[in-house]
Amino acid sequence: MPIDPPAPSLPKVSRPLTGRHVLVMLLSFFALIIGVNLTMMIFALRTMPGVDVKSVYEESQRYNGFLATRAAQDQRGWQVDVTMGDFKAAHPLKIMVHDKAGQTINGLSGVLTLQRPTDKRLDQVLDLGAVGDGRYQAIVPPLLAGQWDMIAEFSKDGALMHASRHRFIVRD
Repeated sequence: MPIDPPAPSLPKVSRPLTGRHVLVMLLSFFALIIGVNLTMMIFALRTMPGVDVKSVYEESQRYNGFLATRAAQDQRGWQVDVTMGDFKAAHPLKIMVHDKAGQTINGLSGVLTLQRPTDKRLDQVLDLGAVGDGRYQAIVPPLLAGQWDMIAEFSKDGALMHASRHRFIVRD
C-alpha cells in the first residue's frame, strides 16, 4: 500500500505590528466607547429629562403654605378610604370621605391625579364625581403595568381641604 507524501505547506506571511496598526486599534476602541456613551446619554435624556419642577426656588417659597395646609388638614382629621377596582377592566375607583367622628362628608369637588413615577408623560388627571353619602368616584382608564401614585384632592369653595397620596401597583 503506497503512502502519499504530505502536501507541501504554504509559507506563512506575517505582517509586523506597526505604529499605524496600533493607532487604528486605539482610535477604534475609543470611538466605540464614545459612541456607546453618547447613545446611552441620548436615550436617558429622552426618557427622563431630570426636571421635576420648573423652578426650585418658587417651589421652596410655596413650601410654608404647603405646611400650613397640611397642618389644617391634620386638625380636621378627615379619612379617605379608597376602593380600587380592576384597572385593566377600567372599573370605577371609589373614594369615601369621613370626618373625625366617622360622618361622611358631602359637597366636595374632587380631582384624582394618576402619576407614573418613571414617566411624567403618562400622568392623567380625572374628575371625581360625587355619588352621594360621602362617596366619590372616577372611571380609571386602563393603565400600563407597574407602579403608580394616586393623589386625591378634595376642595370646598375653591379651597383645598384634603389631599392624600396612595401608591399602588398594576399587574399584567
